[in-house]
Amino acid sequence: MFHVLFALIYSILFLSLSGITSTALAAVSCNDPIYAGTSYKYANALDHFIIFQGNTYAIARSASTGNGAAPDGYFAMSANIDAQYSFTGVDNGSLRKLLATGIYGAAQPVTIPDAATQAFIMTYYGQYLGKASSPASTYVNAWKDYGAGAQFTQMTGGALAFSN
Repeated sequence: MFHVLFALIYSILFLSLSGITSTALAAVSCNDPIYAGTSYKYANALDHFIIFQGNTYAIARSASTGNGAAPDGYFAMSANIDAQYSFTGVDNGSLRKLLATGIYGAAQPVTIPDAATQAFIMTYYGQYLGKASSPASTYVNAWKDYGAGAQFTQMTGGALAFSN
């Protein structure tokens, strides 16, 4: 009896450490609807799902297909910063505001908290990263908050843990 219990515990531990359970959870979550207002699933609009340090990373499907129409272009986000915002600090419809409404579900711009995550992003997604001057640019979880003295913070308003 003790050997069976030990084998069961060992098997569960082996499976959880192998990452199989995380991969299965990510696969199931990818088939969830993005939010209640749409029938699109994360798997319809995101591509190249990779788990790194307990987080699931993906890129907008439009980056790999070149198709800007929905569902591929659903996560082709735009900063939508108007000139008034830089003077008044009143946010009329920026990406930060859209994220707060839940329109993108659990998906959010990538947070790069350290050099290891930056290296991971560059290795797996570097080919899709655009330049800031290009409409194909890629967002990270950094925000120039004109309403709070023009400092850079996370989209949530917290301090950046790492920047480059």
